[in-house]
Amino acid sequence: VRSYTHEVVTLWYRAPDVLMGSRKYSTPVDLWSVGCIFGEMSSGRPLFPGTSDADQLTKIFTILGTPSEESWPTMVDLPEYKPDFEQHPRQPVSVVSPTLEPAGQELLFSLLQYDPAARPHAVEALAAPLFDEVRDRIKRTEGIYHPPVCAVTVAYPKSSFRDVELPNGFGNLRDLPDRKSTRL
Repeated sequence: VRSYTHEVVTLWYRAPDVLMGSRKYSTPVDLWSVGCIFGEMSSGRPLFPGTSDADQLTKIFTILGTPSEESWPTMVDLPEYKPDFEQHPRQPVSVVSPTLEPAGQELLFSLLQYDPAARPHAVEALAAPLFDEVRDRIKRTEGIYHPPVCAVTVAYPKSSFRDVELPNGFGNLRDLPDRKSTRL
């Protein structure tokens, strides 16, 4: 993983690992941003409208609860980590996105995991139960042209992937070739 700037994304969608000074990151940063945007779309308001890095972290902690070393072990290695962050309890899902159905809530909170290693890959997020109806609709329209659901770039060794079923009968991530773009 290469070293990058900490000002990688618009503040409101910036992952807590980046806010705490991580300069080495990858696609999990993007999945955090997707979670923020998904939450904003489902609630009609930004989830974490911070005005500075510190305010942004406070807004995140106020909603998701202050992370602990148990929930995010590598947090203590980040340059801006402080062992005395103000402690906040996690808010109920009904506060974060009251109109989101349970499958959507599950997806939202999987994307908003503090530990970057715990966030799903994009293809895993697309395989979430929330999209079952979409996949069923695509299956019913077989033979009728429809644009691809997504393009997936596989840039990690196959051994790093979890077994995840892909849409349109592509099997799972282990079935895709290394370092190729595959249209689903």
